[in-house]
Amino acid sequence: MKKFLVSAFIALLFVSCSKDDDVNNPGTSDVPFVFLKLGNEWRYSGDIILDSGLYTSGSYSSRIFISSLNADSSLSAIIGSSYYFFEGTLPIASFSDGATQLWSIKDDYWAIVNEPLHPSSSLKQLPILFNNNTVGKKWEVTYYGETPIAPLEIRTREILSVSETVEVPAGIFKNCVKVKETSSKDPEYYYIYWGTSKDGIVKYEKRWLSNIYLFETYATVRAELFSKKF
Repeated sequence: MKKFLVSAFIALLFVSCSKDDDVNNPGTSDVPFVFLKLGNEWRYSGDIILDSGLYTSGSYSSRIFISSLNADSSLSAIIGSSYYFFEGTLPIASFSDGATQLWSIKDDYWAIVNEPLHPSSSLKQLPILFNNNTVGKKWEVTYYGETPIAPLEIRTREILSVSETVEVPAGIFKNCVKVKETSSKDPEYYYIYWGTSKDGIVKYEKRWLSNIYLFETYATVRAELFSKKF
């Protein structure tokens, strides 16, 4: 369960947003998900806060890289995250984790079509972002326990806005879609991301129950797009 919670943080990362010099209607795109190509890469930086434990604050970085095009036309995305903790200016600890997802474009949305870390979940058809987004739209993913009869947790995603302006180190992005994920099991959990169908995710914030360094505590990560290669 602890490993699942840490892995779930890295695994459910992706969405999209439109850069400042692009002209788009909020939440729409003439050519959606053009960033889903072999070799494209996103790098993020931010900070992490732990509610308790040996270390309570540090820096965070993440890299997402599309590594291969598969026979079924899905794309393999490698997602790696690193956490660095400091005492004053001296680094005292670090932690890294990673996962691989399969992505695909369905009729009108970008989806996770396979999640090796959670084979018993309904992640096989989890939309990340739609081509046409509307405020209030909701969708769910179910994580099962030992059998599908007893679901462990249902996470619900909802579109909160289709017209956000987000400024990050990689630039200013307009008409971003803002999505929030909540949990049926844990009222403290949330995952918020901002994006468009032209650039991928540009900003995210997540709070989850973690076991970083063997201390079970809530962690909050805030990350912004630092650079992208495409």
